[in-house]
Amino acid sequence: MAREVTRSHLQRALVVNAATKPVTILVTAAVAAGALLLGTTWLLGVAVVVYLALVALTFFDGDEAERVGDDVYGRARPKEQRRLKTGDLAPPIRAHVERARREAGTVRQTIAGSSLSFAEVGSEIDGLVGAIEKIAARSQRVWTYLAAQDVPALDRRLAELTAAAAGPRPAASAGTLAALRDQREALEELRAVLHRSLAQMEEVNAQLGGINARLVRMAVTEEEAGEHALAVDVRGLREQVEATAAGLEAAYGDAPDGV
Repeated sequence: MAREVTRSHLQRALVVNAATKPVTILVTAAVAAGALLLGTTWLLGVAVVVYLALVALTFFDGDEAERVGDDVYGRARPKEQRRLKTGDLAPPIRAHVERARREAGTVRQTIAGSSLSFAEVGSEIDGLVGAIEKIAARSQRVWTYLAAQDVPALDRRLAELTAAAAGPRPAASAGTLAALRDQREALEELRAVLHRSLAQMEEVNAQLGGINARLVRMAVTEEEAGEHALAVDVRGLREQVEATAAGLEAAYGDAPDGV
């Protein structure tokens, strides 16, 4: 990473974002302008209260914490790493990626609100989400390929050729029948790969929730000594996910038809 992202970096970014949110400034300015136009100076106090309330709502908003965290950590990543766009992902894959980002945003919010640093954990969480996105991107290619296959038609043709081959005068080419069987087996293998990838993303997201719970406990008890152990656990989880992503790339990186 280009630089270490600390708790103070993240907390400062969240505060600046909440304090300078355009809608917050516009609403506050509108109330203040109304106070001056109407000559009701007591509304200026209302404007201040409105401003502080909107700042607090933005600061504690999970989606905002995720977005700001991604921006802060993104500036620390190498430039070639880009955030995966979820708009074109299949619904199940998109759901796992978006949940991972929400869970990571909650973790970053916990880190920002703690008196402890948790810098090492924050860096590993960022890497873990990146690894999930790698699996999601590869899973989407498998999903797209499978969606384009007419499996019922393939099964019907297999049944026809198998029946013909078993008849008194086999008309089917043994080579064609073998090729179609290989294709059917390959499709089932791809379905299994996709199922395992989705299951792993779901498991990781569940573990992210547990990681945040551990962080909250450590923050409340100021258990700084446990940070490294937690970071090691997150690192191990990240390495597992990265190994899966690498395995998918190695096995299907050169597959035909865009898989």
